Amino acid sequence: MVKFTGLVLLVMSLYGCTGYQPMSSSGTGMGYQDSEAGESAYLLRYVGHQGFSNDQDAWQRIEGFWDQRAAELCGSERFERSDMEKNKPCRTYTTFRGDNLVREERCLLELKGKLTC
Repeated sequence: MVKFTGLVLLVMSLYGCTGYQPMSSSGTGMGYQDSEAGESAYLLRYVGHQGFSNDQDAWQRIEGFWDQRAAELCGSERFERSDMEKNKPCRTYTTFRGDNLVREERCLLELKGKLTC
């Protein structure tokens, strides 16, 4: 029972947290993606999932990751955000559970905007 409980907690913690990481080079998946947009300016995008968090906590986590990448790009925590956009793209997945067909909606959280150092 202890092993099973530990496994469940591990899976829940991994599913509930989008780690801070670069997005794949194809621009899909989760993580950050940035590109230069002029002198000391960048377009920055961070995509993560909600996991088991409520909307407010999940958005705060995504904004924290966005700010972390912004500070890395600027070399300090002094930067300005502009043209910020929040999106919540959702997809419906159809799977089988036993003999039942199950449809699940899964959403990602996307925060993008311009960063000026």
